[in-house]
Amino acid sequence: MTNPEKDEDETVLLRALLRHFERVVPLGERTAGPWPGWSVAVGSALAGDDMKTDPHQVSHSAHHALVVAVDHLQALAALVSGTESDGHRKMLLPTHASFTLLRAALENAARALWLLGPASRRERVHRCLRMHLADLKSNAAKAELLGQVLADYEKRQNRIKGLLRAAGVPEGELSNGKLRMPGYGDIVHTAGTLTSVGGVHAELFWSACSSLAHGDLTGTLAVLDREIMATDGNTNWVRFTGSVKAALVITAKTIDMTETAFTLYTTRARAPY
Repeated sequence: MTNPEKDEDETVLLRALLRHFERVVPLGERTAGPWPGWSVAVGSALAGDDMKTDPHQVSHSAHHALVVAVDHLQALAALVSGTESDGHRKMLLPTHASFTLLRAALENAARALWLLGPASRRERVHRCLRMHLADLKSNAAKAELLGQVLADYEKRQNRIKGLLRAAGVPEGELSNGKLRMPGYGDIVHTAGTLTSVGGVHAELFWSACSSLAHGDLTGTLAVLDREIMATDGNTNWVRFTGSVKAALVITAKTIDMTETAFTLYTTRARAPY
């Protein structure tokens, strides 16, 4: 038996979700081609950052993170928006996959904000180079799994540490332990403090999406809509469906963070007056 009131509420929420997907369209136009906003002006904060981090430029790293964030938002919009026929739209909200896409979008929007956020150039450089050092180590670990050795690993690691020294990072902070990247929960929390979303809520949304992406029972029970279909008194047969309300809230906040990251990028890339 269907619940007309629930169906009506979900229709309102789905329409609101479609309106938020419209916000993704201009972001996709920025990442699809040579958007003027990507240009880093001479004398800008990002230009100085890039000189300190070459060939691992801060601007390139933030650009890449934003492209990945928008790519996942576009995939979510294409998946959920569905098709329209005879004035009716058929929409699909997967129980877990939609939140997996949101998690990836949120992580990458947060990564761009985390890279660009600090007022201190030294901290922006420090974060960018730590990220690339972590990426290098990850590649070395993958090569080891294949019984191989990553070419020039030590040389590439020392080059990054040399850039950190040149940026003024004290020798005592160059040990592998001190250069370890924070987890994505911390990155998302830090990034959230730079936006209207806030650190606590940003991390909460990310954690919920991560739980669903991993298939954790806690996330499934806490986030998804469920209906008991039958019971024998001891065991319930439950039907889980995607939560439109949760998808709407997290999508809106993820797009908020992505838009804020774009604004911060253009601010850092702008020439001083």
